[in-house]
Amino acid sequence: MEKQFKLKQEYGSPTETITVGTAKTEKEWRKVFTALKKGDCSNKNDWFDEVIETPKKKGFDYHSIKTVADAIKVLKIKTYGDAYRVLQLKRKMFANTPISECDDPYLQRMIVAAALNLQEDGVTIWRADRDNTNQKKWYCYFAFAPFRFDGTSYGYGDVWTDCGLRLCFETEDRANFFGTQFIDLHKADLA
Repeated sequence: MEKQFKLKQEYGSPTETITVGTAKTEKEWRKVFTALKKGDCSNKNDWFDEVIETPKKKGFDYHSIKTVADAIKVLKIKTYGDAYRVLQLKRKMFANTPISECDDPYLQRMIVAAALNLQEDGVTIWRADRDNTNQKKWYCYFAFAPFRFDGTSYGYGDVWTDCGLRLCFETEDRANFFGTQFIDLHKADLA
């Protein structure tokens, strides 16, 4: 929980509201405002009218993506052209066609993978760097008789021959989620 400290009105100045960001405790804030307050500052009531607990905002949670439609909504994709831009593809075919008409399972898999690779801020997409041999790139693998998710693995180099960089993940958890949650989509594309 973050704390919001509401300063008392001092010397005719308006009441200020300061939300704790870098300072985590009241003691740290007292150090910051020492110059503003003269005299004894040991009593909390000398400093603040009230201390309000505010819930910390949660970041993006990839578990909220259960369908291709969820991924499309999270990435704000309306047309094929939007999808190409988000996925950094140099395609122009069907650019103005609504994404709701998409029946390409590989494109759908890339859209879902991009949505699952969103970072906590909900804006930045983690992307595998083929030139970074220190970066783990997690990917799914499948068994075909019968078709099923068979696990995850990772590589450090260029893993495009195994699965394609656009279907790699930053963590094993995300790769597992992609493999299990979207099994029908994988089957439609691979089997």
